[in-house]
Formats: sequence, C-alpha cells, structure tokens
Amino acid sequence: KWEGILHEQPRIKGKIGQLKEPIIHLTHRNIEQMTLKTMNWSKMEAKLRVDAGHPGMSAWRFWRIMLTSFWHNFVKNKACFDGTEGVVEGMFQMFSSFFTYVRLWEIQQKPTLAEKYRQIDKGIIQQWQEKK
Repeated sequence: KWEGILHEQPRIKGKIGQLKEPIIHLTHRNIEQMTLKTMNWSKMEAKLRVDAGHPGMSAWRFWRIMLTSFWHNFVKNKACFDGTEGVVEGMFQMFSSFFTYVRLWEIQQKPTLAEKYRQIDKGIIQQWQEKK
C-alpha cells in the first residue's frame, strides 16, 4: 500500500525481495504533461510547506532554491551526463522547484494577491465613476 499525498512511500507487510530488472518509471510523455503535472503538484507541495511552518519567502530564498536545485540535479545526480534528456529533466526540476516556491510565496502574501487586485480594481472603478 502507498501512503502520502506526494512522493508516496510504501507501507509493506511481508517479506521484501530484490528485483531482477530495473523499474521503468514513465511519468509523462511530453512537455505539456510535465507542465500540467507540475502545476497541479506545486499547489499540494506549497500547501505542505505552509502546514510545516515554512519561513516566509524572500528574494534571496528563490536564488538559494534555484542554486540548490541546480546542485542536486546537475552536480550530485549528474543529469548533464544523461544527454539531452538529462539536461531537460534537470532544468525542468529547477523550474518545478521554483514554481512550488512561487506558489508558497503567493499563499504567504497578506493581504492575498486576490485581495490586492480587488482593491486595485475597486480604486480604478471609483476613479472612473468620479470622472463621469
């Protein structure tokens, strides 16, 4: 049985064995599927970070996140040695991390971005009505 919202972990009852062949894990077939999956998962990932009490986002945190993602993908996991697919995957993982933290930043905004835009819209309408 698998548990968790994202990056599920197995809950195993019984004996664990060894696979004789590698698992082929195909999660998407094209950039559109990759992007749609990232859009959906980033919402959940941001919410998990909020629930865990992640500190407020700031400009320097975005830089750190991108540099950490670059280090993890291209240095530690050597994505650049996996050819074009490795470079695309490494770059996409950087984008995915960035997107998750942008969503986290949006959630942390007080007033929310939606409230800010409502205030701006209200001000514009009010100015327009005063000019009439």
